[in-house]
Amino acid sequence: MKSLFVCIISTVLLASCNLYKPGRANVPVLEGKNDGNLSVSLGRNYGVEAAYSPLNHLGIIANYTNGFQNVERRNEGSPNSSIVNTYNNQQYEFGLGYYLRIDTLHYFEIYAGYGIGESGIVGTSNDLFLRTQVSLEAMHEHIFIQPTFAYEINKTTSVRFSAKLAAITFYDINNSPYYPQSKDYFFRKTFTSAQPTMTLLKKEDIFDFTWQIGFYISPEDGFYTNRWLNTSISFGININRLRKTIKSKN
Repeated sequence: MKSLFVCIISTVLLASCNLYKPGRANVPVLEGKNDGNLSVSLGRNYGVEAAYSPLNHLGIIANYTNGFQNVERRNEGSPNSSIVNTYNNQQYEFGLGYYLRIDTLHYFEIYAGYGIGESGIVGTSNDLFLRTQVSLEAMHEHIFIQPTFAYEINKTTSVRFSAKLAAITFYDINNSPYYPQSKDYFFRKTFTSAQPTMTLLKKEDIFDFTWQIGFYISPEDGFYTNRWLNTSISFGININRLRKTIKSKN
């Protein structure tokens, strides 16, 4: 419980607030046919992640991520006014992959897939006499590939290292007339990103508890804000261990 408390505090302190950011990396580490898991994650974003193996060495993953945040700051040019930026981002993601247990301690998996979603920002300036609002919203789609290496520290604890590479394209852009150049900058332009992550897993009976730290890297100027570090925790149920527990009680 002490280690879980430390993870929760770390999540609150380190979570980032990007205008657009990828969802949490889904690293299921499936063990065989009919294995799977379902979990919910919490951080600056919240989400749901699922994975299932219909055949040995074949895995299917699906994720949903949603994030919303208000950031307020003083307007330096006018001491009686403030600026509030509202960020939002949600996306759905699906992938198909291959997994292999190398030996009792080492594991490898690789997934590739497709995602779709929408993101945006609304900026509101308030002062004594005038309220101004500007916005930029867009749909986006992406393709990705995600290899993962895992190492089992002991029977209940493991660490997983992933590197998710993605190509994201924005379309169907709506923006206020204050920023007409934004549409030209984003429309049908493909951005690339890398998302290296480290995930710690703790097994407790049929439950899985994870803490994940991720870095969001893109060569595109302005694509991400300067807060490129994010952490999250998740709570999940392992289908295989749940099935074994039910059988043992019957």
